[in-house]
Amino acid sequence: MLEIARRRMSGAVLRRAALAAGLLTAGLAAVASGEPLATERVPEPLRPWIEWALLGHEAAVFLPTATMANQIALKLHGRPGDVLVAHEHSHVLVYEYGGVAAHAGLVTVGLANEAGRVTPEQIRRVAAPSTKAADQRVTVLSLENTHNNAGGRVWPIDELREVVATARELDLAVHLDGARLLNASTALGVEPREIGTLADSVTLCLSKGLGCPLGALLAGSQELIDGAFAPRSRS
Repeated sequence: MLEIARRRMSGAVLRRAALAAGLLTAGLAAVASGEPLATERVPEPLRPWIEWALLGHEAAVFLPTATMANQIALKLHGRPGDVLVAHEHSHVLVYEYGGVAAHAGLVTVGLANEAGRVTPEQIRRVAAPSTKAADQRVTVLSLENTHNNAGGRVWPIDELREVVATARELDLAVHLDGARLLNASTALGVEPREIGTLADSVTLCLSKGLGCPLGALLAGSQELIDGAFAPRSRS
């Protein structure tokens, strides 16, 4: 029995190592070429890895860290003075040290709730329309799955869909900090793309769950990712 377990673990480690190596190779090649990561732009042997890593989106850009990926995504989704809503203990509010204000000029509103999650009712309250033209607009919702400061809690997929649907109803852009998205997909028993495709953009950290020494992907529409290259160069 121990030998069977060892063989299974070895197989899993080898598959993970192959995926990590494929993503790093493609990501670094994309940096050198200045092109987004897209399935049709990489060599045939790497295409399954890239299709998997796009998480249901059209394209991705390779970045050194997931923090950088989050910052670029939020900058692309909002304008200076717009309001970003996130859980009060989320990574983008706690561990990115005012980055959204410094890089994107966004005002932040942190919502308090259990398990690192926010509710549709909270989003409706904070994004309620105003009668004053000068009021700041809530334009971006950032979610985190799994949620680091909540002990790695996982959003139930139905709750996540409900929150995203509310954001769509209110015309909010949705960014998913999916640094640990692979942990969430494993816990939920769903494919990573089933979670990632819910958002307009998603961050995937390659050093968490895949064991890469560095790197992250920001995935989204082709238009969004095309816009990520200028802020990447400035960072």
